[in-house]
Amino acid sequence: MAQLFDLPTETLLEVLSWLRGPRDIRTLLNLCLTSRRLRTIVQPCLFEVPPYLSGLKSLHIKDQAKTRHPNMKQLVEMMCLPELKEFSLAVCNGNGSGCPDFNLPPGSFRFSELQLLKATLSATQLTNIMRACNRLEVLVYESSMTWTNRRRTNSQFAAPELLRCLEPQKQNLKSLRVDLDVAEPIAIENWHRCPRYGSFREFENLKHLEVEQGILHEFRNLPPNIESVTVLSCDYPIYEMMDGLVQCYEVDFPCLENVFLRPKYPPASGMLDIPGTYSFSDLEEDYWFREQYKTGCCTLENIVDDVNFELEVDCDGWEMYKHGDL
Repeated sequence: MAQLFDLPTETLLEVLSWLRGPRDIRTLLNLCLTSRRLRTIVQPCLFEVPPYLSGLKSLHIKDQAKTRHPNMKQLVEMMCLPELKEFSLAVCNGNGSGCPDFNLPPGSFRFSELQLLKATLSATQLTNIMRACNRLEVLVYESSMTWTNRRRTNSQFAAPELLRCLEPQKQNLKSLRVDLDVAEPIAIENWHRCPRYGSFREFENLKHLEVEQGILHEFRNLPPNIESVTVLSCDYPIYEMMDGLVQCYEVDFPCLENVFLRPKYPPASGMLDIPGTYSFSDLEEDYWFREQYKTGCCTLENIVDDVNFELEVDCDGWEMYKHGDL
């Protein structure tokens, strides 16, 4: 270290140019503590931002190399831009050789909205991102590992780990969408065997939530001030869940305004507890199925007949029923 101090300032700057803030922020901070001379030289590197990026407010990156390119290590530098409000990354492979560990000091990320699409991050990586965020209000996480393409070597965190990962931001999050594509009725016929997130009750400021039916499991796990909930992959029988919500929403969820059901497989026969596999054309060609479908829709409609929130089902069959076309 003494030999380093003896170098001319110009040479020191050349050496330190290989260290980049915020990617190497911990190393730079340690150098600042080493000597007064190094602190004078290093401090500008900590806060250096290219002028053409200093005012950027929204940034979307799509990585065609599946997080294998070494330049992806510089991703955190873009994420730390001081005026950035929205950041979106499509294709983020936590096992990729170029994927950073996101281990940064708290408050490094100033954006309030984050989208991680086609992602496979480990629990440690996601937790590091949450810790590095100053105040995250909107999070979208969509896994790229479909249920037909899951390997033990992928880094995707398990569903029960989600709430622990989000712990650093649980009082800040207002909107959350998580789709891990694991609640799959073809692979898991009995939805009680689906892995579960647990309860969102401690997320007191969470207003909008979108999660898979099998992993949410029951509406009693919703946050207390929820305004809208979207049930993704809603392909398991829904009657018990909806009946439970109707029984408790006025006391437990007084702010609830909208419930959206989004089946993955049309015409949503699984949601209506109709055994067998059907296509949309069966609503016209199969009399038995059409009558069962009408009965199922009627049952669901009766459950929510006298509630203060609005129910929407993202399915053409439901729309046909509501318009009297079945």
